[in-house]
Amino acid sequence: MIAPKAIALSLLLKKSLALSLWLSKDPVRDSIQGKIDHFSHLSSWSVAIVAVGVVLELIEVIHDSVAWIRRKRREGRERAEWESLSTVFPVGKMKAEKESHIDHPKWVKHCLRFGIIAVALGVIGEYEYGTKLEDAHNAMHEYDVRKLTEADQKAGEAATSAKIAHEEADAVKGIADEGRADAKDALEKSQAAQRELAHAEADAAKAQTVASKALSTADKAESHLAEAVKRAEILAAKLERLTTPRRLPHSAQVTDLLKAFTGTEYVFVGTCGDQECFDLVLDINELLKLAGWKRVKGLPMRIGIRQFIINGDKDFKVDESVSTGIGVSVETPNGFESIKDIPPDQVPGHIRAAIALNQALASSVSPSENTGRQVGVGTGTSTTVRIDVGRKPL
Repeated sequence: MIAPKAIALSLLLKKSLALSLWLSKDPVRDSIQGKIDHFSHLSSWSVAIVAVGVVLELIEVIHDSVAWIRRKRREGRERAEWESLSTVFPVGKMKAEKESHIDHPKWVKHCLRFGIIAVALGVIGEYEYGTKLEDAHNAMHEYDVRKLTEADQKAGEAATSAKIAHEEADAVKGIADEGRADAKDALEKSQAAQRELAHAEADAAKAQTVASKALSTADKAESHLAEAVKRAEILAAKLERLTTPRRLPHSAQVTDLLKAFTGTEYVFVGTCGDQECFDLVLDINELLKLAGWKRVKGLPMRIGIRQFIINGDKDFKVDESVSTGIGVSVETPNGFESIKDIPPDQVPGHIRAAIALNQALASSVSPSENTGRQVGVGTGTSTTVRIDVGRKPL
């Protein structure tokens, strides 16, 4: 009766852990992300087609401007010749010929027609694919909200399972105690039977064997109990991390570490679309303000990319991000290759500031993400530290 219950408890905990691992694999979300990337490329191509159409239409304007300049130069030369001739022969006043610009060369007409067609197609494509891209972003947001809701429900179910596991573990412990007491009683009866009934030595030996097996069973039950309690504690810790929002305390130790880089410029390049990410953005922003860092405005709004206004501040706009965890990145003229062999004391200041910020976030954000992510290094000339606050890792 003891061993099967302990085994059932172990299987229940294994199923709960398997459910936590399943949450990290999400092909549906990858499919929606693929649609977002696809429509984003199509929308960009539509904008490019509109630009090409406008350039083709400008060819007509440039052609008319060049023709007008040439005509004015020709009229100037003819007027000068007319005035010199009028000094020798009496002639009337020179009249300028009117030229029509209705008839253009065929290649100009073709450019104009292709330009109009390109603008029309580009505007239609930009509207069509922009609408689909926004729908895909909305679908991604709704899917993330639904997954978080399901995660909360599963967390509640897992908590209930953990409670049941604790109750069954307590029951197993009670059964083990009863088994130990029965074994002790069996030993006492066996010893009494040996003293009182010398002719029943064989039966006494069998009773001792049964008692020994009972003690062994009780020890195994205690071992299963300890393992079940340990797994239940691990599961409870994971549940607490899953349901607790991330926050960043503004401790004096972390602030003093970042004050060494006072004046460093930073910008939030992305955030996920829920309140948990918004609160973490405000925590990080407040910490950097206390350390004397300077926040700069983010990128201007782009077609198909949603922006969020943080805490009602119209100058604090952050693009929507679909990444996971907190990422810190910088730029150098030649990317990572330009700094990988540089001694630590010669690394540029904005890169050292980014490393310090990344270490502070990894050690101070609670609950910890444990992603082990390093500072990203891209190619560019900006000295601004870039911060991306993605959704909490499952």
